[in-house]
Amino acid sequence: MELFGIIISIILIIISLGTISSVNLQHFDSTDISFDYPNEWYSISPNGTEQVFFAEKQLYSNRASCVIGVMPLSPRNDLDNESITYEQNEINYWNATRKSLDIVTVDGQRAYKLILDENNPKTGHIQIESIRFYKNNKSIVIKFESTNINDIQKDIDLIIRNFHVK
Repeated sequence: MELFGIIISIILIIISLGTISSVNLQHFDSTDISFDYPNEWYSISPNGTEQVFFAEKQLYSNRASCVIGVMPLSPRNDLDNESITYEQNEINYWNATRKSLDIVTVDGQRAYKLILDENNPKTGHIQIESIRFYKNNKSIVIKFESTNINDIQKDIDLIIRNFHVK
C-alpha cells in the first residue's frame, strides 16, 4: 500500500512540473508566424513593416534581445547564394568576426545559423546569432543578441523548436 502512495505522489509531481513549465511560456501568433517563448522575455512593439516581433530579456547587468523579421520572397531568391551575401553584409554592418556558420532545421526547412562576435566601441562585446530560412514564399530572419549567447541558448532553442511559419 505504501508503494502505491509513493507512485501516486511521483505521478502528481511529474504532472505538476509539466503544468509549471507550460505556465512559464508565452505564445506569439501573427498572420505569418507563431512560436512559444519564455515568460521572462517581454515583448515590445515592432518598428517597421518587416519586423514582426521584438522582445528583450534582462540578464544580470545587461539585456538580451530577439528580433524576428518576415519579408516577402521574390522568385529570384536562392538561400545558398543569398546566405553568402547575407553573411558578408552582417559582418560588415556589425564590424564583426564570424564565429560559426552552420546549417540547421527550422520548421522542417533548411536554415543558415550564423554566429558573430562584435566588438563595438559604443556597446562593447556582443554576440549575435542569426538564423535565416525560406518557407511559404517568405524570407524569415531570427536574430538574437547578447553579451554571451550561451546565457540565452535554452531560450533560443525553445523558440526555434516551436517556430512555425504559416
